[in-house]
Amino acid sequence: MSDSQVAQVKSGLTALRKQVANNLEKQNVAKDDLKLVLGALDDVIDVVEKTVEAKNSNAALAAILDPGPLPSWPAQQLPTAPSWKRP
Repeated sequence: MSDSQVAQVKSGLTALRKQVANNLEKQNVAKDDLKLVLGALDDVIDVVEKTVEAKNSNAALAAILDPGPLPSWPAQQLPTAPSWKRP
């Protein structure tokens, strides 16, 4: 991954973070729930940014960089999780 690609991805992630946050804030979501969701969003994007900065590649990065459809095999390997209920 070249330095220009890293800069381009980081710029896109910054725009994505702002766009998702703005869209969530426009919805009728409780403040505590919004804070949780935005915190999780920030954590995920921070991890992807660090991965990009290190010029490492993984499935999450490939999904972001390749606009094509995602392969179905990762979803088939995920275990079924019980429903999560807010405490």
